Amino acid sequence: MRSFRAVGVLATTVLLSGVGLAPGVAAPETNAIPTEAEIADALDSTTAKAALVGEIEGILAEATANLQDAQTTAMQSQGAYIDALAALDERRATAVATTALAEEAALTHDAAAVEVGQLAGDLYRSGGVTPGMTMLLSGENPDEIMSRASTMYGLSANRAATFTNAQTAAKTWEALRLDAAAARQAAADAAETAQLAGEDNQRATDAAAQLVESRQAERTVLVDQLASLRNTTAALEEQRISGIEEQQREEELARIIAESERAAAAAETQRSEGSPLAVQQAAPAAIRPPAPASEAPAPNPTTPAVNRPSPSAPAPSTPAPAPLTPAPTTPAPAPAPAPA
Repeated sequence: MRSFRAVGVLATTVLLSGVGLAPGVAAPETNAIPTEAEIADALDSTTAKAALVGEIEGILAEATANLQDAQTTAMQSQGAYIDALAALDERRATAVATTALAEEAALTHDAAAVEVGQLAGDLYRSGGVTPGMTMLLSGENPDEIMSRASTMYGLSANRAATFTNAQTAAKTWEALRLDAAAARQAAADAAETAQLAGEDNQRATDAAAQLVESRQAERTVLVDQLASLRNTTAALEEQRISGIEEQQREEELARIIAESERAAAAAETQRSEGSPLAVQQAAPAAIRPPAPASEAPAPNPTTPAVNRPSPSAPAPSTPAPAPLTPAPTTPAPAPAPAPA
């Protein structure tokens, strides 16, 4: 049986390699479609006619599958292009935000550098001593000297803080500057990726459009041949073939939906069985001790509680009354002596 497998493989190769379909490639091969002589010979034999009808229907089915593959490839390339554009927007936004932070850190660094420069100039002019330090240490009153020493300590702390802030600002600016450069490079890479994805999408779309055009011309010839073999019209054959294709698409869609539902159910079952919450909810039920066979009723709040026998002793059929504490009694008088 003839086949369009060579044409389908060539079309797929063209889509994957990114080269547009040439007009000669888009046209079906001459030995793929039955010739007019073969159609005429088959009309004289019922068996040959049925075989040729089946062959033509197989050619149409394979051509439709190849076209669907090309359209699927075009849609996938379009999805990749959309994802690349989204990634590009994200990288650009990150680059803008990081660059703004780096510029702000540069301003902070410049301000700290100015303060350090002023402090260094003051120290140089005063011979390494903070201006006014000699005046602060002069004096004869001990209390005044202690107060001035405290002031000197504060000045020293401020000087140390100035140097510390300058070092921190320099490190922050350097780190943010590197982050901004990396973010800009990532945005440039994303732009290049998006451009390549767009070009791939355009090639796949053009190839699918050319394949649609070539398959439509091929389909017209094949449907006319079916009409000659089945002694019907091209319109009826087109309607019949379209109905078969529609039924196949519905069956394929139902299969995909069923597989998706099974996969979703399996994933949900796996999540529910492996989730910590489910384990925590199931744990108390697993360790709950069994209930006793018979449980003594709770004491009535209105009556005093009585001591119950231990669980190991069998319960009497008739509850025995609780032993009562005997009330103190007056001893009976001794009997009188018998008369003599």
